[in-house]
Amino acid sequence: MNIVETQSGTRVYRVTFVPKSHVIVEFIRDGNFVSMKKFKVGDNAIYDSFQLDYVGRIKSIGVKTVTISSGWTSCSSRRLGPYEFASRNWDFDLERITKKNAEVSMHI
Repeated sequence: MNIVETQSGTRVYRVTFVPKSHVIVEFIRDGNFVSMKKFKVGDNAIYDSFQLDYVGRIKSIGVKTVTISSGWTSCSSRRLGPYEFASRNWDFDLERITKKNAEVSMHI
């Protein structure tokens, strides 16, 4: 197990990596606990975003990174470090993301 804390301003992300098993993201703002999410290998997660949030399946969890399948081929993947994974996924909600992406897609 490896626990990493990253900070951006008043936002703190505590990311607990359990290699080959799961990763836990805790979000703390202004010293107050806000939320916690647990992701396992095979779960969906955001790997990138611009106007749309790009979602893929978690392929592997290492000591300091999460690898998510991206694109249309099985060999495409993105490796995210603690801050990037936590900041994109601390409030992951696939239903909300799908709805937002559908709305945005109508205007681009």
